[in-house]
Amino acid sequence: MAEYSTIQSVKPKQKIVTSLFDTEEETITLRDEQKKAVADALRRFKKKSGDKFLWNAKMRFGKTLCALQLAREMGEWEGDAKVRRTIIVTHRPVVNKSWSDDFAKIFHDKKGQYLYGTKFDDDSFGNFYDLEQQVEKQGKHYIFFASMQYLRRSTLVGGDNDEQLKQDILMNKWDLVVIDEAHEGTRTALGQRVIKLLTENPDTKTLHLSGTPFNLYDDFTDEEIFTWDYIKEQQAKRDWPQKHRNEPEENNPYRNLPEMEIRTYNLGNLVHLKDNATFSFKDFFQVWTGNPKADGKIMPEDCVKGTFMREESVNDFLDLLCKEDETSHYPFSTDEYREMFKHTLWVVPGVKEAKALEILLNKHEVFGEFDAIINVAGSNEDDETRSDALDKVTKKIGDCPELTQTITISCGRLTTGVTVKPWTAVFYLKGSENTSAATYMQTIFRVQSPYNYKDADGNLQMKTKCYVFDFAPDRSIKMVAETAKFATLTQKERSSAQATSREKDIQNMKDFLSFCPVISLEGGQMVKYEPERLFEQLEHVYVDRVVRNGFNDNSLYDLRELMNLSPEELGELNDLGAEIEKSTNMEKPKKAVDISKNGLSKKQKEAAKRAKEKQKQGVELTPEEIAALEAEKKRREEERKERDNRITILRGISLRIPLMMYGAEVDDEDEGITIDNFTEQIDPASWREFMPRGVSKQMFNAFKKCYNATVFAAAGKRYRQLAREADTMHTDERIQRIAEIFSYFHNPDKETVLTPWRVVNMHMSDCLGGYCFFNERFDGPNQKPVIGDGDQLFDWIDTTAPRFVNRGKVTSDVFGDIDKQYHENNSKILEINSKTGLYPLYVAYSLYRYRMPNYAAVELVTDLDSCSIEEEQVIWDDILKHNIYVICNTPMAARITKRTLCGFRDVKHINIKSDKLVERATTDKDSLVNAIKTIGYWEGTTKKDMIKFSAVVGNPPYQVMDGGAGVSAKPVYNSFVDIAKALMPGYLSMIMPAKWYTDGKGLGEFRATMLNDKRLQSLYDFTDSRDCFATVDIAGGVCYFLWNSSYNGKCQFTNIHKNERTSILRNLGETDEFIRHIQAVSIIDKVKNNSDKYFDSRVRTQKPFGLRTYVEPLSQGDITLKYNKGKGPYDSSLITIGKEMIDQWKVIISCLTAEHAGQTDKDGKKKILSSLDMLAPKEICTETYMVVDSFPTEVEAYNLTTYLKTLFVRFLISQLAATQHLSKDKFRLVPIQDFTSSSDIDWKKPIEEIDKQLYNKYGLTDSDINFIESMIKPME
Repeated sequence: MAEYSTIQSVKPKQKIVTSLFDTEEETITLRDEQKKAVADALRRFKKKSGDKFLWNAKMRFGKTLCALQLAREMGEWEGDAKVRRTIIVTHRPVVNKSWSDDFAKIFHDKKGQYLYGTKFDDDSFGNFYDLEQQVEKQGKHYIFFASMQYLRRSTLVGGDNDEQLKQDILMNKWDLVVIDEAHEGTRTALGQRVIKLLTENPDTKTLHLSGTPFNLYDDFTDEEIFTWDYIKEQQAKRDWPQKHRNEPEENNPYRNLPEMEIRTYNLGNLVHLKDNATFSFKDFFQVWTGNPKADGKIMPEDCVKGTFMREESVNDFLDLLCKEDETSHYPFSTDEYREMFKHTLWVVPGVKEAKALEILLNKHEVFGEFDAIINVAGSNEDDETRSDALDKVTKKIGDCPELTQTITISCGRLTTGVTVKPWTAVFYLKGSENTSAATYMQTIFRVQSPYNYKDADGNLQMKTKCYVFDFAPDRSIKMVAETAKFATLTQKERSSAQATSREKDIQNMKDFLSFCPVISLEGGQMVKYEPERLFEQLEHVYVDRVVRNGFNDNSLYDLRELMNLSPEELGELNDLGAEIEKSTNMEKPKKAVDISKNGLSKKQKEAAKRAKEKQKQGVELTPEEIAALEAEKKRREEERKERDNRITILRGISLRIPLMMYGAEVDDEDEGITIDNFTEQIDPASWREFMPRGVSKQMFNAFKKCYNATVFAAAGKRYRQLAREADTMHTDERIQRIAEIFSYFHNPDKETVLTPWRVVNMHMSDCLGGYCFFNERFDGPNQKPVIGDGDQLFDWIDTTAPRFVNRGKVTSDVFGDIDKQYHENNSKILEINSKTGLYPLYVAYSLYRYRMPNYAAVELVTDLDSCSIEEEQVIWDDILKHNIYVICNTPMAARITKRTLCGFRDVKHINIKSDKLVERATTDKDSLVNAIKTIGYWEGTTKKDMIKFSAVVGNPPYQVMDGGAGVSAKPVYNSFVDIAKALMPGYLSMIMPAKWYTDGKGLGEFRATMLNDKRLQSLYDFTDSRDCFATVDIAGGVCYFLWNSSYNGKCQFTNIHKNERTSILRNLGETDEFIRHIQAVSIIDKVKNNSDKYFDSRVRTQKPFGLRTYVEPLSQGDITLKYNKGKGPYDSSLITIGKEMIDQWKVIISCLTAEHAGQTDKDGKKKILSSLDMLAPKEICTETYMVVDSFPTEVEAYNLTTYLKTLFVRFLISQLAATQHLSKDKFRLVPIQDFTSSSDIDWKKPIEEIDKQLYNKYGLTDSDINFIESMIKPME
């Protein structure tokens, strides 16, 4: 009996069943699951909030057909909801033919009403403008196909082509946007910009299609996802005969979807490496380049570029695949097996490796006899993106695949989306246990495509089974475990996946393995994996998820311990939450409650158990049993909510731990950092800096039992392993690894902000220049062009290589101050208050790139392109010793910075100091400045020689608690700017909150100094802090600046909003108040030219009637008090302030704006005033409200409320209201009007008309008006 069974003889269908797989039919009838996909999307799109939907459906589901059917049904909606314009966008233009074929099937009876067009780089069908005309004039519908490659070349999204057609397609008001294979290139920075433009219309519906949407899940809720995966497909295939007993098995529409089987082999054990190296695919298949830097050693004279370094070992591996063995069953070991695997896909690490393997296969005794070894990887890394690979493969396989034998070699191409039907196996020869589930699953499913043909005797042959041969067992087993665990879970269930029972997990494993067996070579035998054994791999899956999510993962917790806290412990947990809440940007948890007594009664449990048994048997339930099931469901939901709430409290601590694990000095690396020794690793000062204020070690230890100790310790080791591996990498690769590690960390603090690598690159390249690792929009990595046929631009691809940003003299002064005689770099760059080391990492790398040629000039390195890792480290360490200076606030911050710059290497005499920086900056500023300037401070000696810093950079602490009421805090970043200036550097560049423009406790003098300092060369302003720090809310936005000691002139002011930049040369001190929006300055000037009185003279100060917020009504009184919970009686004799207003009509507003932290809505607009009301005579209020003005008549008060609702007034307030708090000075731009009947404004008109009168009164232009209306939302 054969070990493998790929192609088998089957009976033909007895009758034609119209289905997805009968592509020869003129029309299509959707299967039940396809109808459900369409129905679910329709149901979601009909909802007001339903603007997107994801079909997570594996290949051959029929996503193209279903999407077109969806467009057809939405085209029959009534009124404005009717879909007339549908665009299909994909990263792969090669699929256009399948779309057009399916279009003919779905719209076969409506060809006159539905039209079809395409546009991509080298081909088109139909005219976009003609299609638009037919929609506008004839009411027709059209489906338009455009490739992502074509659209993303538009200058509108940062491309290089200003073709009008591209712009018109992107700016068109599409009704339905279909993103085909949404997990592919559509997720790049350029792809996201394209999709953003296509879907800007608020009425646009977006359908995402993907067979492997692993990187999309977080963007959708459970209500926005339809799933049809391998398990559901194979289950349908298995169940079909039972559901269709009267039809023959050969009519099963799912029968041509082959079952998959995974075979695993440990290549490291099978092939002995002659140099006893640790096995990895990258090393095993490493190719000679002739470059010692890349090769790690000098290439021997008898070796050839482009061949394997371990060619003998690779040949041994190829021989092994063909070795006849009764127990191992290698796939090419017999003629029978070779017939089973006539056409296979081999996935290798890279382009060079693919070429070298192609050469060896062609020379091999067995594989050299194949009809073709097809290398689709191309001749270089750029070629890997070319789209002609599929044609190359199909031509080589030929029209009769059963008569040919081929191997296709790829390192990425043809592993997503496309189908090569004759493939029966994939050989996975790249990656490691860290390969992503998305990459792995989408690759192995390439071979699971339907395939059949008739043999020479007229018998139908069909692919019934396909295989994955994986040579990294740890990886394959982990991928299978993760897929089996999470494939059946909803989004809500995924977040608490570890809470599922062991029995349920094993059942999921059993179900998966029944459809996708895993067989492993162990001890010379092929052994089938059992569910229980697969379950053991889940711990590794959990650790990987915890690491990548930066401890923002429920797998970190011991949920049973967490849910079994005593009432006393719950009280302590709530105390912990109250402290965390004071200093976090995260969601505020509710109080934990005891739900232990909310369980079901014994009677209810018995009834629920009976009900479940009856449901399995299809027996009707009694009312008691139905009620018991509902009670059980309610109980589970209560438990889930309470569990999530308790985790939310602990998360405020947990997210801070990974960074400290990364930096900690550990005596015993074998033991590592455990939940029991964690607090011992952190000194008291560092604990206070990195943990939430008020949370002690004792408080943390009280809840350490709520953490999964195994996952905690393993995750810590993994972070340190990732950092340690970076020590053996070339400098560019090491920086990429460090950046990757930091991308896992989170920033939950609101008193100081950990600066993400993206922000460091944006800040430094904008102000100082140097080598930047992000593209010019900072929304993704750098990109480089791919040139296609005819030297035409084919595509843009991501690259890890940095780009050089030249800021002229600034850049050369900071990074290129080279001593011509000694070829040394004289630059000395200081970071103040480092927490991560990312700022010095950026500047050190830029210095390193400048320094490399100097080392070559003095012949310390012979070839810049062939430096070894050790040579690069010599240069790097020299820069750290002589050019980089860092001051940290605590020992832990210093250790983290050192880890970032040096890794685990012991680099001597580097300038990283731990000082009580915040304390000294606020109480001992002069002494601190004097110390920093001396060499002795850095060397730990008494030397008084002075250091001249070329530049000072950093992200200072933002605020410190000042002992005031509640959580009162005062700014501290201004002190660090003052300290930096006092050091008299050549340049200074820091990032900090922008509220100093108009607001901030004690910032008046700092504001005046900054605005009138002519050395302030540039200022970059983010109105919304989220445009800079994506997950952090900072009231008033943020800014960074360049201060140049030798500059004297106007400031280049740049406002950045939603990644769009507006820049102008300004005199920042031109007005008493700093107006950040350039367009607003002229508006304010026009208002001032026509006004002499403003509302800051009328608005009452805090406590307009002397009553604090907490004052409440009395049991009786002669006046009425309005407070934050309503109204009630009060005694007028108790009022000592504002008595003159008691008998007048008063207009009041809330002291808080409508926007949290001054943020805008999704359209970039603000409302400003959160509440507006009138108080009649004999009515007063607490300090919750501000009195804008008071009047003797109701009409005047009413007219003022109308005035305050105008866009005009709220726009003027917004120019000074940087934070959530309003005060009288925020009204100093609002002109006072006449609110009587004799006013020049007709107050009886609608608010929109009153705005027009005000615009006219102050001479505002259409441009002024458009700007106001783009900033402020209407208020009724």
